[in-house]
Parts: sequence; C-alpha cells; structure tokens
Amino acid sequence: MKRIFTTLSQKWPEYLLEILVITIGILGAFALNNWNEASKARKTEHELLVAMHHDLGENVDQMKRVIAFDSTIYARLNVLIEILDSEESVYHDSLKVYFGYSNRSASFDPQRLAYESIKSMGFNVISDLEVRNKVIELYDQYYGHFKAAGEHQNAMYIESSRIYFKHLRGGVTPLEKIPNDFELLKGNDEFKNVITTLAADMNSIISLHNLILQKTIETRDLLSAKININSK
Repeated sequence: MKRIFTTLSQKWPEYLLEILVITIGILGAFALNNWNEASKARKTEHELLVAMHHDLGENVDQMKRVIAFDSTIYARLNVLIEILDSEESVYHDSLKVYFGYSNRSASFDPQRLAYESIKSMGFNVISDLEVRNKVIELYDQYYGHFKAAGEHQNAMYIESSRIYFKHLRGGVTPLEKIPNDFELLKGNDEFKNVITTLAADMNSIISLHNLILQKTIETRDLLSAKININSK
C-alpha cells in the first residue's frame, strides 16, 4: 500500500495528464458526433423545405386554374340568370354549354408529399418557428377549408342535378345540356332559384379560394426567403 501511495505521489502529474487527455478525447468525440447530427438535421430540413417549396409552387398553379375555371362558371351563371329573367330572351345553341357547366366546379388536390414527410418525422424538424407555424396553418387550416368547400360543392351538385334533370336533356357532349322547353324554363321559379343559389355560392367559394391562394403564395415566398430559392 505504501508503495502505491509513493508511486502516486511521484507520478500524479503524469496520471492527471492522461485523465485530461482521455476526458478531452471523450468530449471531443461527443462534440463531433453532435456536430455531425446537427449537420445531418440541417441537410434533412433543407431538403424537406425545398420539396415543400416545389409542392407549394404546384399548388399555386393548380389553384389559379381552379379559380379561373370557377370564375368562368360564375360568369356563365350570371348570364343564365339574366336570360331567364328576360321575357325577350330566346334560346340559341351557345347556351348548351352555359346550362351544361352551370352546376360544375373545379376540384383541388394539394400536393402533400413533403408535408406528410415532415409530419411523420415531427414538425420540430423545421427549426424556424415562423416557417413551421405557416406550414401547419396552411395545410391543417386553410387546405382544410378548401376540402370542406369542395364537399359542399359536391353536395350542391347532387342536389341541383335532381332539378336539372327534370328540365334539361343531354347534348352532344356530357357537358352540354338543352332545355326541354326554354319558354317554360324561364318561368320556372324552382330552376331559377337553383341557378341564383349556385351563383351566390360560387361567388363565396371563389373569395375563399382567393384567400387560400394568397396564403399559399405567402408560405411559398417565406420558404423562398429562408432557403434562398427564387419564386416564379
């Protein structure tokens, strides 16, 4: 025992140095591992945000087409309302398309691949709180409203079709409808009420879609700024 204490008293600086070297080595290994993990996390986040940016660009383009289509339908509905309310109006072949499209609407199926990947990994994979909140709000709230509006439109289509088929027959294409009796149709309050309801409903939906489009553009542009990608 005495020999051990004697050895320790003589070589303690050497032992201390070894302990320091081992400690520094362990801490360095931990630091390097943490740095590697952080680097991998940053790379994964960047890849996901780039993919999200692409998806949002696709969504913007798709929504613009949806709004353009629905705006055309809304304009045609208003033309039909004016024609049906006018005693002097007469039927002409161009109205086949107006009747055929009047209870139609475009559908929107947002790109969700990047969002679902982020969701499955946990939203904390997005380190920027502003970006994280914007993405969650867009997909969970605004796209949810879009889905609900689409379901409402489908219900309206089913209900209006019941009345349509009583007064209209098919044309050359599935999207053409011809009145069975145009003059009687002009005096049919039930049919005119359907047309005016569809027009009012379409106007509200277009306003909602424009809002969601703006939110999509805002989120896409925020991502552009964060990851240095130019938006078109």
